[in-house]
Amino acid sequence: MISALLCKGNDFFMQSKSIIGKIGVPDHPVPIFVDHHIYLSIYKERWSVCSGADWSKCPACPHMVDRIILWTNYISNDFGLNWFFALAWLIGLTLIWYTSIKLCLGYTCFDYKLIADEVGRFLLFINPIHQFDKLFEIGKMNTYLGGALFFDGISRITGAYLLYQFVSAFRKYSKK
Repeated sequence: MISALLCKGNDFFMQSKSIIGKIGVPDHPVPIFVDHHIYLSIYKERWSVCSGADWSKCPACPHMVDRIILWTNYISNDFGLNWFFALAWLIGLTLIWYTSIKLCLGYTCFDYKLIADEVGRFLLFINPIHQFDKLFEIGKMNTYLGGALFFDGISRITGAYLLYQFVSAFRKYSKK
């Protein structure tokens, strides 16, 4: 199957559609997403086989940007089929960014009495449009934040991307 798709220069989706038509994929309740998943799986397999090829001589092989997008889509929600991957990545990375910001701001002590407050702040932090100064109680006199704004910016970008992946994985349940 891969040899038919490998470095031909033709439109990839038309090739994969004809190959899948020859295989005879059975009907599925959500054929759009299954077909899309199969196309992207073949595409991923194709560029992993093509990785040793000379990219300049192979116009059908994906460029580096396409490979990055394909790779992140695969690990974040398995091409839109697994919402749990996106949720696990979202909570895990948000926890890392939240902890990094707290350490940059100098919060190193842990008090078990503040667990409910910290969980509440963490849940607010998941929202990419949170207000940094209100969430972490930054006063106007404190101008040095020790890199906390950098981690906040990175967390907003990754959080928004992973929320998008989470919602796109749930779209398969709402399509008719």
